[in-house]
Amino acid sequence: MDKSRRRATKGRSKLGKEWQRNISTFASTFPLKGLSHTSNKGYSDHTAIEKPPQDTTVVPYSLSFIPTETSLENNFSTKDTHLLTHFIALTTSNLIGSPRVWSHECIQLSFTNPFLMHAILMTGAAHLARLDPRESSAHYTVLSAHHSQQALRCFGKAIGNTTFVYNNLDAVIATSLLFTIHACNSPTFDPTSDGLDGLLSHTSGMFEICRGAGGPPPGCLFESICTPKLLPSTTPTTGPASDLAYMIRNCALGANQRIYNATIESLTPVLDAVTSRSRLGNTSPHLLLVYCFRWLAFFPLEFTALLKSHDPAALVIIAYYYAAVLVPLANIKGGWWWMRERPVFLISRISAFLGPEWEHWMSWPGEILAKYNEAVVQSAVELNDCAAEVDEMGLGILSEARLHRGPQHAREGLRTERPNRRDWVRDHPNVINAYDAAIAAYNNISFLRQQTLSEERIHGVILEGPTLPNTIGLYTKSVWIARSLSKGTLLSLSKCMVACFEAAAWLMDVLSRLPKETCNLDQVFTEPLCQRYAGNANSMGTEKVNPFSTKAETGSTDFGNITYEYPGVHAYYAIDCSPDIIIHHQGFTEASGTDEAFNRVVQVRTIVALTAWDLLTDDAFFEVKKE
Repeated sequence: MDKSRRRATKGRSKLGKEWQRNISTFASTFPLKGLSHTSNKGYSDHTAIEKPPQDTTVVPYSLSFIPTETSLENNFSTKDTHLLTHFIALTTSNLIGSPRVWSHECIQLSFTNPFLMHAILMTGAAHLARLDPRESSAHYTVLSAHHSQQALRCFGKAIGNTTFVYNNLDAVIATSLLFTIHACNSPTFDPTSDGLDGLLSHTSGMFEICRGAGGPPPGCLFESICTPKLLPSTTPTTGPASDLAYMIRNCALGANQRIYNATIESLTPVLDAVTSRSRLGNTSPHLLLVYCFRWLAFFPLEFTALLKSHDPAALVIIAYYYAAVLVPLANIKGGWWWMRERPVFLISRISAFLGPEWEHWMSWPGEILAKYNEAVVQSAVELNDCAAEVDEMGLGILSEARLHRGPQHAREGLRTERPNRRDWVRDHPNVINAYDAAIAAYNNISFLRQQTLSEERIHGVILEGPTLPNTIGLYTKSVWIARSLSKGTLLSLSKCMVACFEAAAWLMDVLSRLPKETCNLDQVFTEPLCQRYAGNANSMGTEKVNPFSTKAETGSTDFGNITYEYPGVHAYYAIDCSPDIIIHHQGFTEASGTDEAFNRVVQVRTIVALTAWDLLTDDAFFEVKKE
């Protein structure tokens, strides 16, 4: 860090003990399921090897953009490389703050601050788990929990040194923000025990650091987030804030009334901003969400104690806050994946906990929640999130937008065209060659394959290029196909592929176009239909048919698009040919033209027809299918 960023630490207040205790115990909320009896092969316990905190941190600007195991000194595994790649390519555009700050400056800081590296990997894994609701998401959840505990262990040790904290403020605030996002993505509400919400703990702790430092120093990466609130507290006169004030005057008499009123006055500008916007003008929903987020650090500290004890009036106030968060969220068609579930969860749980006695005062949060559920159901959020990426990158990444997966992959097509920027003279040795750009892109994809998952596939072919040697390739065209099992991994892989193409075009100084392509969606099977099909097949005396395939196929089919709109069954059956012959093989083509193969098709079509007949004539079966 630049010497001008160093700040004297004499006279500063030490970090609050309460927040440090919350840091040390926060990991207990995220148990390491699946890792309790396994070794952490490929991971490093930094509490054993961490060097003593230093007064300053030097950022190695010469490090590679995407680290390898060698650059990480074998303290992390290849799985972590994938998490880091996903974080840089996709997660950074969905966090608070500038995406470039997260993908560049914070990545560089993480190499000299292990707690930040673990926090980044924790967030990347959590994002992948969110995007992939299949069983494999449990794998990412375990990785996220592992890195959460490692980050907290290193961070708890680092923040004990006040000098280190203030001389490495960017890394500390970035880590606190990621902890806050992680806590926000994991909402909890347990009325049976007192406890501070993890989100409030880390948000207040982050701003406590800034307050102790006299505010964020000039040039701080997150200065815009950590500056004082936009608007001063005000006395509520109309709207939801006025309803809260009326509730306190009539239902919450006692020693805590001063705390309630101070909290409501600080919340009033937030409620006014999202309901009337008269004080902030035509502010974008994203800025309103950042404004709402920052309020968590500025409400009276005594209010935190009331929330810990599940005080009814305090819970109503915080429910109003989360209702305010839902208003701008409903107007955003993508992003903020870590914030969307929390308001819905807490408003519902608080309403159920308070019961009929407080139902009247919970009416406004309930109305906002109902409107949000109507406007943005979860499936629409996922689809719009994907569509936003399509509009930004010009790619057909609408390949996975639903929750349930079939055994086949989703497929995405990319078509690249590389015309030269200008005409060239024959035999000139220093020309810019579009064909060279196509070859460079091909080589980049080859390197990318070393970092892909075992289930992923990348196929490509150059369709057009120069046809004679000793000529300049003015134009090339290639077609690429990406296959992956989950939405998260597919989006990450596709974005990396685009980076490969753009890097080659930039290197060769040529233009690159990426037209949109249609895609095959993964298959979403209807379980009752699959079971009924297998039952009909087995009742006909043929070989035993299983309702589901346990093998993940590497192919794709446009039938997946149909299953997104209608219930479907994709039946697999064998014809008489050698076991070593696969589909698209010449031997399979010959076997499919035999009478035996034709009779097999008729038999399978009969089973499909019987299943469809059951669906049309069996009302009970039809209702089960609908559920």
